[in-house]
Amino acid sequence: MKMKETPSLCNQFADAPGAQAARRLFEACHRVGEDARPIAEFLVSLCTSEWTRIDAGSLCRRIIDDALFTDIIAVMTWLREGRHEGFDLPDIFGSSNAGYAVILDLMDRFEIHRMAF
Repeated sequence: MKMKETPSLCNQFADAPGAQAARRLFEACHRVGEDARPIAEFLVSLCTSEWTRIDAGSLCRRIIDDALFTDIIAVMTWLREGRHEGFDLPDIFGSSNAGYAVILDLMDRFEIHRMAF
């Protein structure tokens, strides 16, 4: 079942600019449709590289909205800066279940399936 809206950020990450940027990217995937596929693949790849990998060229060429591209860079920077704090992208929505439900929704919405390597 497809989610109708992106959940709010949990209190721990509500004021984190990188988490706010990630939420905007999740929202764009709901709003923009198939043109947001590179964004969806980017977000899923941050959770597991077993399902998809970042196509940097696609992100650079296909994301024409400068604000969305800036959000991608903000998320990458935030995750890099917090790499020793022990959190993962799905944690921004609170429980692991809530966060992974958002990821699974993206995978379903954009038909992202496990890649064969």
